[in-house]
Amino acid sequence: MKTSLLLSELIGKPVRERYGRFKGTVVAIETTQDGEGKAIVYENGGILVRSDVSSFHSDGAEVEVAHPTIYAAEKLRHDLSFLLVQRKSIVNLRGKGTIPHEIFTELQKELDSRYESLAETLNKLVKKLGERLNWIDKRRDWIHRLVINLEVAHKMKMLRDEEYGSLNEKLKEELSCTLNEAEEIKKYRSDISSISTSIKENREGTPETSADVQ
Repeated sequence: MKTSLLLSELIGKPVRERYGRFKGTVVAIETTQDGEGKAIVYENGGILVRSDVSSFHSDGAEVEVAHPTIYAAEKLRHDLSFLLVQRKSIVNLRGKGTIPHEIFTELQKELDSRYESLAETLNKLVKKLGERLNWIDKRRDWIHRLVINLEVAHKMKMLRDEEYGSLNEKLKEELSCTLNEAEEIKKYRSDISSISTSIKENREGTPETSADVQ
């Protein structure tokens, strides 16, 4: 999903949490003194919630909200994948003698500079993803304790069967959302590290010289 449209166009649009935790509706936007949009405010069960531009994406039909590290990882994976394709392409063309050595060397320097910038972003993001994963693990353990407490309350006849069933289902749904987020974070962390390694291996295995086509 992309967020290229004006924030004002999002007012009234439906909102959903990426992992299915809740739904709502955008009721207002926040802007800077220059009039640029910086956040949306949406209603969720009668409560107003704020998300800045790093915490949501929109395709124009609806708004999706999630922790900003998710979207940052999504973007970095795309940027790294694009860079890897670029590297492979110029190496392939150089190997065929389609581009001269001077152009090849110049492009390599440009891509090296781009990779250094992305690598710096990657190092910071991997740390943030780890911190988010630790938070999720603690939340998972907390939910498990709530499930146990609910079970005890039911066994002690403090809850009717239908109440227990309804509440237990809500906890199971939240646990599912939490586990899904954890799995996605692990996948992103693995992907960006793997692509980064492929880029370095591609660079190290690049022939520096090759005969030009006469």
